[in-house]
Amino acid sequence: MLRECDGLVEAVLVVVSAAVSDQLLVDDCVIEHCVCLLRNISFACQEVVEPHYLDTKARRRSARSSTASTHISTV
Repeated sequence: MLRECDGLVEAVLVVVSAAVSDQLLVDDCVIEHCVCLLRNISFACQEVVEPHYLDTKARRRSARSSTASTHISTV
Protein backbone atom coordinates (compact mmCIF):
# COMPACT_ATOMS: atom_id res chain seq x y z
CA MET A 1 0.00 0.00 0.00
CA LEU A 2 1.12 3.54 -0.70
CA ARG A 3 1.03 4.73 2.88
CA GLU A 4 3.54 2.01 3.78
CA CYS A 5 6.18 3.21 1.26
CA ASP A 6 9.08 4.81 3.11
CA GLY A 7 9.90 8.25 1.77
CA LEU A 8 6.90 8.49 -0.58
CA VAL A 9 5.52 11.75 0.80
CA GLU A 10 8.96 13.33 0.81
CA ALA A 11 9.54 12.23 -2.80
CA VAL A 12 6.21 13.63 -3.92
CA LEU A 13 6.96 16.92 -2.18
CA VAL A 14 10.31 17.11 -3.99
CA VAL A 15 8.52 16.61 -7.32
CA VAL A 16 5.95 19.30 -6.50
CA SER A 17 8.62 21.72 -5.26
CA ALA A 18 10.67 21.21 -8.42
CA ALA A 19 7.63 21.70 -10.64
CA VAL A 20 6.54 24.84 -8.80
CA SER A 21 10.03 26.33 -8.88
CA ASP A 22 10.04 25.88 -12.66
CA GLN A 23 7.31 28.35 -13.63
CA LEU A 24 6.65 26.48 -16.87
CA LEU A 25 5.36 23.40 -15.04
CA VAL A 26 2.96 25.08 -12.60
CA ASP A 27 -0.10 24.10 -14.63
CA ASP A 28 1.27 20.67 -15.51
CA CYS A 29 -0.60 17.44 -14.77
CA VAL A 30 2.31 16.31 -12.60
CA ILE A 31 1.30 18.71 -9.84
CA GLU A 32 -2.35 17.73 -10.11
CA HIS A 33 -1.51 14.04 -9.80
CA CYS A 34 0.84 14.62 -6.87
CA VAL A 35 -1.74 16.66 -4.97
CA CYS A 36 -4.39 14.00 -5.61
CA LEU A 37 -1.99 11.33 -4.36
CA LEU A 38 -1.30 13.30 -1.18
CA ARG A 39 -5.01 13.85 -0.63
CA ASN A 40 -5.75 10.14 -1.04
CA ILE A 41 -2.95 9.20 1.32
CA SER A 42 -4.30 11.63 3.94
CA PHE A 43 -7.74 9.98 3.74
CA ALA A 44 -6.08 6.59 4.10
CA CYS A 45 -4.18 7.82 7.17
CA GLN A 46 -7.42 9.07 8.72
CA GLU A 47 -8.98 5.65 8.09
CA VAL A 48 -6.08 4.03 9.99
CA VAL A 49 -6.59 6.33 12.97
CA GLU A 50 -10.39 6.08 12.85
CA PRO A 51 -11.25 2.75 11.17
CA HIS A 52 -14.79 3.64 10.08
CA TYR A 53 -14.04 7.26 9.12
CA LEU A 54 -15.16 7.03 5.48
CA ASP A 55 -18.32 5.06 6.34
CA THR A 56 -19.22 7.52 9.09
CA LYS A 57 -18.55 10.49 6.82
CA ALA A 58 -20.76 9.00 4.08
CA ARG A 59 -23.59 8.36 6.56
CA ARG A 60 -23.39 11.95 7.86
CA ARG A 61 -23.44 13.34 4.34
CA SER A 62 -26.41 11.13 3.44
CA ALA A 63 -28.29 12.18 6.56
CA ARG A 64 -27.67 15.87 5.82
CA SER A 65 -28.83 15.58 2.23
CA SER A 66 -32.00 13.71 3.18
CA THR A 67 -32.74 16.28 5.91
CA ALA A 68 -32.20 19.10 3.42
CA SER A 69 -34.48 17.52 0.82
CA THR A 70 -37.17 16.91 3.47
CA HIS A 71 -36.92 20.54 4.54
CA ILE A 72 -37.23 21.76 0.95
CA SER A 73 -40.27 19.59 0.24
CA THR A 74 -42.11 20.84 3.35
CA VAL A 75 -41.55 24.54 2.62
